[in-house]
Amino acid sequence: MATLNSLASYDWAGFLRTRLDSTSTKTPMEAVENTGWKLVYNERPNEFEEAGEAAEGSADLTFSLGMMVDDDGRVGDVIHGGPSYNAGIGPGMRIAAVNSKKYSPEELKDAVEASKSAAGPIELMIINGAQYRTFPVDYHGGLVYPHVERDASKPDYLSEIFRAMVP
Repeated sequence: MATLNSLASYDWAGFLRTRLDSTSTKTPMEAVENTGWKLVYNERPNEFEEAGEAAEGSADLTFSLGMMVDDDGRVGDVIHGGPSYNAGIGPGMRIAAVNSKKYSPEELKDAVEASKSAAGPIELMIINGAQYRTFPVDYHGGLVYPHVERDASKPDYLSEIFRAMVP
């Protein structure tokens, strides 16, 4: 504490005790919201997602099906507790067909978009090693992508921070 106080006078003991002895009620999202922006979700890919999918030919369905899929159908990642995880799909498996049609990222996205009005689950034929099996994925929310948008009801501190960083 003496060293910290020699650098800047402050209640360093209280500061450190609070952080060591308790958990914060604040979330990382509050940091974004306090800068005058908010996180929203819609069916339009953000620029980052769009560029990544175009470059790789993949489908990032993290916020809908809860998985990322390569252009050849290989499942790269599955979100614990998401619809794909709950259906039994895991990383390393490969999607061969979507609702009885040959897999392509576009076919998968079309099925996810159509899920909004479909009564049944999305049927994914999966190759896992030497086994072929159809997994019903119970999802009906359509495509979902995150975006940050300006919250006009608050001061825009984030833009000020970025302006200060750019010469």
